[in-house]
Amino acid sequence: MSDVKPHITALAKELKAGMKLGDGGVIEADKDLYEKTLPDDIDLDTAKKVYSHTEDLVAAQTLATSQIGEEAMKKNKKLDSVSSELKVGKHAEINVGYLRSQQQTIRNMQNPKEAPKQVTKYGVTTARVKTLGQKNRGELKKVKADIAARAESMFK
Repeated sequence: MSDVKPHITALAKELKAGMKLGDGGVIEADKDLYEKTLPDDIDLDTAKKVYSHTEDLVAAQTLATSQIGEEAMKKNKKLDSVSSELKVGKHAEINVGYLRSQQQTIRNMQNPKEAPKQVTKYGVTTARVKTLGQKNRGELKKVKADIAARAESMFK
């Protein structure tokens, strides 16, 4: 018997009904499937506002992290990177990294025979929004265990 919570199973059933297997094994979802699965007290406009705010927050956190990093790197020539983490409730976080510089390989795609060039890029940033669903814990851990057990009995 599965340990997956009933609301997750019900949501998966709703998703499955709005998905179809396409060419090459790519599953395509109905365009309004996300909206259809929103809880009753959250409409699509609210969800869009939250995502828009998150995008703005990532950009602002990247800017703030770089500014703090630049000031710190001016004072400490050995400091090559800084990072920041912003908790978003108890189930998500935004992580930003700022590097003084990074060596990158640049290839000329219009002339593939040309040797790649090594260039130094300055002020390199990374930004990630991580959610509980990206970590193997909670309901995702239960879902993965359930999938593995089914697959083993089906494909072994």
